[in-house]
Amino acid sequence: MKTLTLTKSFWLLAIMASLAFLALPQNSFAAADTQVLCNTPQVDLWYTGGGSSPNPQVTIDCTGGSSVGIEFFAFLIKDNPTLASMIPNEIGFAVLANGTSSSVTIYSDLSNLSGSAWGCGNANCRILDQLQAY
Repeated sequence: MKTLTLTKSFWLLAIMASLAFLALPQNSFAAADTQVLCNTPQVDLWYTGGGSSPNPQVTIDCTGGSSVGIEFFAFLIKDNPTLASMIPNEIGFAVLANGTSSSVTIYSDLSNLSGSAWGCGNANCRILDQLQAY
C-alpha cells in the first residue's frame, strides 16, 4: 500500500513540474521549430567565456541518439535562471520514470546559429526552445 502511495505522489510531482516548466516564459514556437527526439538524455552544465562576460549554460546531451543528428541543445542560464534550473529536474524525472534509455522531445529552430556567440557551437549544438519529458 505504501508503494502505491509513493508512486502516485511521484507522478503527481512529475506532472506538476512538467506543467510548471511549460507555463514559464519561453521562446514562442516559430514555424522553423523542429521536433527532435533525444535518446538517453543527460544534462551538462557548461561555462564558456570568462572574465567579465561568463556564459554558463545548461546543455542536454543527446549523444545517445538524436533524430536530427545534432547532439547538444543548450539554454543560456542568464536568459531565465528559473527555467534553466528546471531542465535538470525534467530530465531526471524522465530517467527516473523510464530508465536510462528514456527519450525526451526537444523543440529547436535548427537554423538559428546565434548560440555560437555564447558557446553553443554551430557544428553540433542548437538553442533549446522547449523540452517535453514524460
